Amino acid sequence: MPALAQVSPPPPNDECGSAIPIGAGSHGPFTNVGATTNPLDPAWPCANGGRDVWFVFESRCNQVVTLDTCRSSTFDTAIHVLSGSCGALAHIACNDDFCNLSSRVNFAAASCTTYYIRVGGFAGEQGSFSLDVVVNCDRSFTEVISGCGQATLAACGSPFLGSNVRYQMSNVAGVPSMWFGMFPSSVPLCLPAGCRLGTTFDVVLPPGVSSVSGVVPNDPAMQGRTFFVQGLDIGGVGGCSSTVFGFGVSTTATIATTVG
Repeated sequence: MPALAQVSPPPPNDECGSAIPIGAGSHGPFTNVGATTNPLDPAWPCANGGRDVWFVFESRCNQVVTLDTCRSSTFDTAIHVLSGSCGALAHIACNDDFCNLSSRVNFAAASCTTYYIRVGGFAGEQGSFSLDVVVNCDRSFTEVISGCGQATLAACGSPFLGSNVRYQMSNVAGVPSMWFGMFPSSVPLCLPAGCRLGTTFDVVLPPGVSSVSGVVPNDPAMQGRTFFVQGLDIGGVGGCSSTVFGFGVSTTATIATTVG
């Protein structure tokens, strides 16, 4: 009796809904071995691509983003960038061969906008690959203190006088709380989890608010000033144990914003 061929399970980011978040820098190695091709996804506009895996990228500002697999790939890759949401995606850019059989795309990304990236193989080829992301946003948003637990805080927009900025908490398990401070801090919240309060409580948003956006006041006195934003997940996981406060608590990273 002939041996049965071994079938690889699909990677965890086989579908758009399980896309892996990525930001600037080098990522991987990843694999598309065992990945499937969903017939409900938009057709590949290049490379007759298939067996794709998915990533998600949020642009903090209006910028040109470069994505490539040139550093390392073991097969003929293709990259497709799309906008919208899973199930309602629109084509932005696609590339097959840029650096030999590896791929590179450049696209104009809009501020505070989410993009989906799928990497597949020419005619369904499979293998491993790296994915490198180059952005050219200004450095006005800086993470100054790491968070603890699963809750995250992201900033985007243009922190200039008269321009819009947005702060968004995600992965919240309990009740979100956000605040703005004029001064940095590093006060331990609990041990040994390492949770810290990263700024003073000068402006505290009502409990339950996980996203805030607005216009930076057109006040010349604010130019060059830095303020700090942090979030708390009351009832969150992965941070302070419930034995400390009677319920779990986790903190997001503290983001310093310098007004240009």
